[in-house]
Amino acid sequence: MIVVLDTSVLFSAFAFPHGLCAAMFRASMGRHELATSSFILEELQRHLCGKTTLSNDQVDEVLKIVSHAGPVVIPVNVDASACRDANDLPILGTVIAARAHVLVTGDKDLLVLEQFGDAMIISPRMFVDRFLGS
Repeated sequence: MIVVLDTSVLFSAFAFPHGLCAAMFRASMGRHELATSSFILEELQRHLCGKTTLSNDQVDEVLKIVSHAGPVVIPVNVDASACRDANDLPILGTVIAARAHVLVTGDKDLLVLEQFGDAMIISPRMFVDRFLGS
């Protein structure tokens, strides 16, 4: 299954290594193809450098791990009417470009959509319960 983790989920996975998003990321690595995009990687780098105490080398390692977890795509253009926050359009464009089955996000503006294209949009907790549970 192809899964896109939005920037906030990836940020949480690496900024809080003992949290739900970190456990979800680790468990997903061998079970699912984790697609990402140039947009998500750039945004993740900005947030990790600006909002954590991770060194530049550590941030580079995170980006390497994420980019090797699956394909890195270029987001397609998505019509502005697709969601209520224009800043989320590149995330939806990543979903389409990656042909993802699932978008995992904590963003309420995305969660309210529930579906985009062929991808369901769910929270990290829902993803764990539905796809990583025992």
